[in-house]
Amino acid sequence: MLTFRIPIGASRGPVRFTIRAAIIAGCGLFVCACNTDQQTAGAPDVPFDYRLRHPITITETQHTLEIFVGSNRGELDASQRAALVEFAANWKNEATGGVIVDLPIGSSNQRAAAEIMPVIHSLLTAGGVPPRGIRVRGYHPPPGALATIHLIYPKIGAQAGPCGIWPEDIQRQPQLF
Repeated sequence: MLTFRIPIGASRGPVRFTIRAAIIAGCGLFVCACNTDQQTAGAPDVPFDYRLRHPITITETQHTLEIFVGSNRGELDASQRAALVEFAANWKNEATGGVIVDLPIGSSNQRAAAEIMPVIHSLLTAGGVPPRGIRVRGYHPPPGALATIHLIYPKIGAQAGPCGIWPEDIQRQPQLF
């Protein structure tokens, strides 16, 4: 039997070292070729100002009440009277101005609406609205539409936006400070 002895140190020369280094460098290139344009996941840049994180806008809105009036009826029923009394009570608590009463002009129920107006005026003043705070004006309803009496007063309203605005939303938000 014939045996050959090859020294271990002689078989691992500079050629094998170069091949291993090339393989490691090639794997490194494959890893570097991966998708590297992604941002690192970190804590989002949340605004420090509470007005930007929790935006609340205060606006003046209108509280309205519509009273339906027939063309041959010149009085209010019990539910309409109760609605007027509630409207006057709400005016005392939340209004920022007077009451505007819009009466229909040129409609089939114009006369009935004019006959109801003294009752509306007395119920509003009994509810706490000063007589100087009631303004009556006319409006022309669209032809064929049901003409109602509109009672309107302005009040303060608040709206809350989405909670926790992120940086991409800040450019669209107006500066609050």
